Amino acid sequence: MADAKKDGKSREELTQEVKIDVHDMPPLEGIMSIRAAMQNTFAAPASIEEFMLKGLTTDEADAVRDVVGHENMLTPPPTTPWWILFIEHQTGFFSLLLWAASILCFVSYGLDNSGVDNLYLGIVLAVVVFLTGVFSYYQEASSAAVMAGFKNMIPPQVSAIRDGTKMVIDAKSLVPGDVVLCLTGEKMPADVRICDFTNFKCDQSSLTGEPDAIKKMAQNKDESGKPMEATNLAFFGTMVAEGEAKGFVILTGDDTVMGHIAALATGTEADDTPIAKEIHHFIILISALAIILGVTFFIVSLTIYDVVKSLVFGIGIIVANVPEGLLATVTVSLTLTAKRLAVKKVLVKQLESVETLGSTTCICSDKTGTLTQNRMTVQHVYVNDTIYEVPAVEAAWSTTLPKGIVPSVVEQRGGAVETPNDLRTLHPDAAFEKLYKFGVLCNKGFFTADDKEKECLLRLCSGGNASDYAFLKMAETIPAMCDRRRAVNEAEFAIDLLRKEHPQNSGPEGDIPFNSKYKFMTAVCEMEGEDVVIMKGAAEQVFQRCSHIEVNGEIKPIDAAMRKRFDEVYNTVAKMGERCLGFGYKKIGAAPEGGWKGGNPEEANYPLGNECISKYQANPEGWEATDDALIYLGLMALIDPPREAVPSSVLMAQRAGVKVVMVTGDHPVTAAAIAKTVNIVKSKVPADFVDDGKTPEEAAAIARAIVCKGTDLDNMTEVEIQHVMLYDQVVFARTSPTQKLLIVAAAQKMGHIVAVTGDGVNDSPALSQADIGCAMGIAGTEVTKEAADMILLTDDFSAIVLGIEEGRLIFDNLKKSIAYTLSSNIPEISPFIMFIIVRMPLSLTTVLILCVDLGTDMIPAISLAYEKPESDIMLRPPRDAEKDRLVTDKLICFAYLQIGVFQALAGFFTFFCVLNDYGWDIRAVPGQVLNFEAFPESESGKKISDDCPCGAGQKKTGNSFVTDKFAPIKHGMLDTTTGQYKKLSASNVAACPASDLGLVIDGDQMDENWPYGYACPYGAVKPNKKCKFGDAAGNGAVGSWATACYKPALALRKAQTSAFVSIVIVQWADLIICKTRLLSLADQGMQNQVMLFGLCSETILCMALCYLPFMNTAFSTAPIHPVHWFPSMPYSICIFLYDETRKYFLRSERKRLGGQSIGFVEKYTYY
Repeated sequence: MADAKKDGKSREELTQEVKIDVHDMPPLEGIMSIRAAMQNTFAAPASIEEFMLKGLTTDEADAVRDVVGHENMLTPPPTTPWWILFIEHQTGFFSLLLWAASILCFVSYGLDNSGVDNLYLGIVLAVVVFLTGVFSYYQEASSAAVMAGFKNMIPPQVSAIRDGTKMVIDAKSLVPGDVVLCLTGEKMPADVRICDFTNFKCDQSSLTGEPDAIKKMAQNKDESGKPMEATNLAFFGTMVAEGEAKGFVILTGDDTVMGHIAALATGTEADDTPIAKEIHHFIILISALAIILGVTFFIVSLTIYDVVKSLVFGIGIIVANVPEGLLATVTVSLTLTAKRLAVKKVLVKQLESVETLGSTTCICSDKTGTLTQNRMTVQHVYVNDTIYEVPAVEAAWSTTLPKGIVPSVVEQRGGAVETPNDLRTLHPDAAFEKLYKFGVLCNKGFFTADDKEKECLLRLCSGGNASDYAFLKMAETIPAMCDRRRAVNEAEFAIDLLRKEHPQNSGPEGDIPFNSKYKFMTAVCEMEGEDVVIMKGAAEQVFQRCSHIEVNGEIKPIDAAMRKRFDEVYNTVAKMGERCLGFGYKKIGAAPEGGWKGGNPEEANYPLGNECISKYQANPEGWEATDDALIYLGLMALIDPPREAVPSSVLMAQRAGVKVVMVTGDHPVTAAAIAKTVNIVKSKVPADFVDDGKTPEEAAAIARAIVCKGTDLDNMTEVEIQHVMLYDQVVFARTSPTQKLLIVAAAQKMGHIVAVTGDGVNDSPALSQADIGCAMGIAGTEVTKEAADMILLTDDFSAIVLGIEEGRLIFDNLKKSIAYTLSSNIPEISPFIMFIIVRMPLSLTTVLILCVDLGTDMIPAISLAYEKPESDIMLRPPRDAEKDRLVTDKLICFAYLQIGVFQALAGFFTFFCVLNDYGWDIRAVPGQVLNFEAFPESESGKKISDDCPCGAGQKKTGNSFVTDKFAPIKHGMLDTTTGQYKKLSASNVAACPASDLGLVIDGDQMDENWPYGYACPYGAVKPNKKCKFGDAAGNGAVGSWATACYKPALALRKAQTSAFVSIVIVQWADLIICKTRLLSLADQGMQNQVMLFGLCSETILCMALCYLPFMNTAFSTAPIHPVHWFPSMPYSICIFLYDETRKYFLRSERKRLGGQSIGFVEKYTYY
């Protein structure tokens, strides 16, 4: 869980709402309250008017700033210096282990510098660890560049009143009590109490999720008592959408509402990501195993070798157990996935967060701008007693939509009836034409002049509100309107041409602007030679001002049946979460002398249906037509529509076992409707069951879906929030930023891996608290992007589902890569085990182990990161972090005790085959750990005499000696009693000294009966069978392969090289079987081009190590006979057949059991 870290504040303190009460006070009382809080550092004003004219003095502002203790700016998030990050990448647990191994190698070389193997090994280990750390640091540094979000939240300068003078000052110098002026297009520089205003509106969507700009004024019209709902407060960082205002600052910097939210976002320190925990778990497990085995082998080998030699063996065990290339493989896997997501317009700030998304069990998604387009759109129109779904592009008006809802006035059809929508007959219809024209004419919005070339939906609008812009964009796409524009070569917008055709005859003073009190606006325009008053407003309010309705060209009276039908239509549209705006009109003839006057309904000199609505409200059932009543034309229903791919993406997430929860600041009805549209809610909520006659308790018990309001959350404990989260389908509406944070924390305590999406500042604390935060790249604020781990550059929720699949693919592929990598540990460790148990020479050297781990295995292991997902990847439930670990006992069993055993057998079989071919069968090898070395060492570690003048009774010439002419040595002399001696020529006998032919250690004869003194330079193991390639003199030799015949040291190098080759060959099969955990290779295919390259690259590298002379020298390898590539191939085939059979039974069990239980094969072998 996250912990509060901001300025020493506790989590409880941070999650409390900002306490503001100035909005509930008269302005003068409010400024006096601030004065008291600022320790009376500025003079008390006589009146608010005087204060607004003079403001603070410069000295007073400085004094207030001293009291506040900070400037008007948000504290930036803490960052870690680059050099600390670099050191962290160099000092991970694996890295420390390998650094220690490297240092021990150097120590060993310092103690005994007669050979350079230890020096080379130490250098290689150091270089590997360093480069791996550099690579990891580079990837993180380039992917997680710090986003300077907070400094962009404040405008650089602001207009303020200081010393009685209007001046422009730095916004950071503002203090509580300063008088500021705010204009259209500016960001609010602080939290401000409005005192004077002119048509002032603020866009608070980043704070509250509300799509429309909020009208602000000097009086607080809100009765909830919540500062966020107050109409006389404007908040730091929000945008002035319209008008201008003057007010005094109440809070600055970190004390503002925005600063409080920022503190929540930056005051949380997230846990390690799931993949980080898994890798840490794996590192501890493998490191512990490596250290235990290394120390054990070191102690045991002390009984055979000296300290230096024993130390080298201990290092060898550690190196064999530690998959040196794994961390690089993990980093590459995460980077590759991050790049794949970047192509899909998803920016990953932290590499490990990619896999976290794959582990996600719960997505808490904001609605506005995330699930929806954050763009009000006309979704339906009601005209001619029919509800039509309308398109958003011109081409769609020439089609027939599959479904339309057609309520009937006369016939009782049991509700809405679905019939085709023939848009080809709708758009030329006279009533519809009048409706969309009214939508343009009674509208303050307009397109900006620079947007003529843009697609209509992407054009910027000014002057109106979100609803006005929706009407304009719908009208602009209607074919008749498009024809208007084309007629003037698209030099003007169609809406502007329409307004010229039907000019307003009322003038600016004749209009009635929208007001929340009467909920409508009007315009008077010339149409068909006379003036017409057009009313647009809340559908039910406009309807109550009308006595007639226009249906198919006829003006029909509104009777009880029509009122009932209107209620049905209104409820049908409202339940879809759409905002209904109705349209009425009345022909009013020519303007009177002085023109039409508006302003407000009481002062207007044209009919507005005031008398009509009064009678309706007095007697809804029996009201009659009045002279001032209007004609109802229809309504337009608007919605912030869901993104096109969201519904299917939500279903895909749910099929993958991921719970999708909507957490929004919007109205519960709207939130529920959108949730149903996007498949978050598919069942009845408790309120629906209550409507059906159930008690609230019964409804809560049987409902699978719930809509929980923020007012309910205020009184809930964390346990009660968790109870809400137990519902299958959950929507939280009207939530505050702190409530969103508590929801996420409650879900995490339930064991969920939580992903949070959002775009507003109100989302940033929850984004920071979440296991992975996903911010919107277009609509997202800078604070939100700073708090997030990933940024969806296209604001597309469906990218999250793609991310889940990619994250699961990472986990799958890392499992496969680890299984592939670990399986070679057994053939790498087993030679050391045999070395201890039967005292046979190592079949694989430490350097060759490194060649496997860092050479031949590296690219194939990385290639698994490119493997495509298996078919069931999005049908599985999210992994259980407690059970489905990255490395499980089943994976260890698979890698070590199944595939690893095959590989170890292949390695030993190849090793013994090669020695057998060069003169030593398997019986000659055990116990000869020392004697395979050139000039073998004694038990004390001292060299046996380098002087070995006699070979087979013949003085050694170069490296040649005669193998079929030798005489046993007895008591340091040639044994003259044997038959072999009698076969020697006189020259042979004369070439050898008469005595001291046995091997001597420091002047002491180790064994005066040592029989094979001629073998000193190549080891002293007696060959016990004929070499298959000839003899050491070249007699009967097959090519140059005979050079190792009867020469233990040379034969050993060839056998070790062949054992190395055998690992590569069995790893071919291991790589192929690790492509899938369930599917057959026939189903998955071999389309992974990187894997094919990996197979080729490891084979080429293997050949280079075998046959290039400088490689032979550097890595102590030797060229091997072509036939020695084949002994391990049957094992490779067995590995492939074994795993295909295992997967076949695994699939068969799943099919047979149908998911009801787990079969034996899956229980014990599915890793």
